[in-house]
Amino acid sequence: MEAWLLFAARALIPIGFVVGVFRLRAPHGPAARLAVEFGTDREPPERIEATLRQALADPTVEVRRWDAERSLWTDERGVPVPPPQDKPDDGRSILMLERRGKPVAAVVHDAVLLEDPGLIASVGAVLRLSMENDRLNAQVQRQLGEVHASRARILAAGDEERRRIERDLHDGAQHRLLGISMSLQDVRAHARGVGASDVLLQHLDAVAVELREAMREMRELARGIHPAVLTNEGLEPAVRTLARRCTVPVELRIDLNGRLPAAVETAAYYVVAEGLTNVARHSWASHSCVRLSLDGGALTIEVSDDGSGGASLAIGSGLRGLGDRVAALDGAMTVTSPTSGGTWLRAEIPRR
Repeated sequence: MEAWLLFAARALIPIGFVVGVFRLRAPHGPAARLAVEFGTDREPPERIEATLRQALADPTVEVRRWDAERSLWTDERGVPVPPPQDKPDDGRSILMLERRGKPVAAVVHDAVLLEDPGLIASVGAVLRLSMENDRLNAQVQRQLGEVHASRARILAAGDEERRRIERDLHDGAQHRLLGISMSLQDVRAHARGVGASDVLLQHLDAVAVELREAMREMRELARGIHPAVLTNEGLEPAVRTLARRCTVPVELRIDLNGRLPAAVETAAYYVVAEGLTNVARHSWASHSCVRLSLDGGALTIEVSDDGSGGASLAIGSGLRGLGDRVAALDGAMTVTSPTSGGTWLRAEIPRR
């Protein structure tokens, strides 16, 4: 929360400083112009030097930054440069900028500017503020990157756990049920061979039916946790399987070229699965369409129908969860569903 407050504040502090500069100095002075440049349309770090040269009318201005990680001075492009001299002997001067007693940057300028101490002080204040904003912005971006990476790791771990459970069910419980079914067939055959009563044979037949139903439910459970066809064959065969099971006719428009990263395929599969589930359960549609295509560096997934409309990301945990999954992969998902009819679910996921 603190980082977000700092991030919000970075857009407000420069404006206040601009007002102060305008009150203290001539409205069209160089410090005021510089404050406007950095306060209302803040320059990127690599353009600070050019902005200073223009504002101070000094084409010799150089900005050098202290790189604490490498313990050396660099220019605006990050290229190492010699450290600034305390007392240059070439008619130039140094404005050293510090933060908590440690160097942050140095501005090398024409010594004639020292004739206006107020100007130098104002320039220093504006630059300190601008560079502090840059530091805070970089800090927030790092934190956002860490949060995003953490979400992606959690998502990948969850998908891997789903695959493990699916494998365990397939290789363990399903195989055991299959073995029991084969043993039951032997028992039924033996019972008939020895002339067992009709009641016993009917009981054995009923047990066989229940066992087949239990095996079917087990397969459905394993498929719902993580579909084996997605892992083994890829996104297109998995989506075709979803379309065959849907109770509403589905038109498929698939334009893919080979496999995609597992996280992308899994997210796309669940977008289609959730979309078709909503089509079948809530839309009263007579037709639906699924489109998968690679547009540049992103996979586009679309699920549309001619149903009653009225769907929303804000309604139902299924769509909200999908939105979170897609966002964790740097993607975006939208739902267009007017009450006049029809729903269009669209997601874009970077191919990575």
